Amino acid sequence: MEISAVDPRDVRWEADAHAYRVHFCDRPTDPDPMLTCEETRVVGAEDVSEVLGRAARRADDREIVVHLEVATSSQGPGPGLVRLQGRDSDAPA
Repeated sequence: MEISAVDPRDVRWEADAHAYRVHFCDRPTDPDPMLTCEETRVVGAEDVSEVLGRAARRADDREIVVHLEVATSSQGPGPGLVRLQGRDSDAPA
C-alpha cells in the first residue's frame, strides 16, 4: 500500500448519485467447485457504510464483494465497476 498527498484540484467531476453492486458468493466445495453468486444493485443508499452494513447482515455465511458502479472510465465508455470490498471471484488464489 502506498499513501501520498494529492492536489484536490485535479478532480474533473464528482457525483452524489451513485449505485453499488453487491455480490453474495457461495464458497466452492470439493465436490462442486462451481462458484455461484447472487448479484444485486443498490441505489439510494446514504453512503458506502450503509451498503456494507446491509450486505453483512444479509450475507448468510457467503463471501461479499462490493463494487461502485461508474458510468465511464479510462477503460472506455459504458458502465463499469470499481471494487471497494472483497476479492474478485475470478482472481487467482
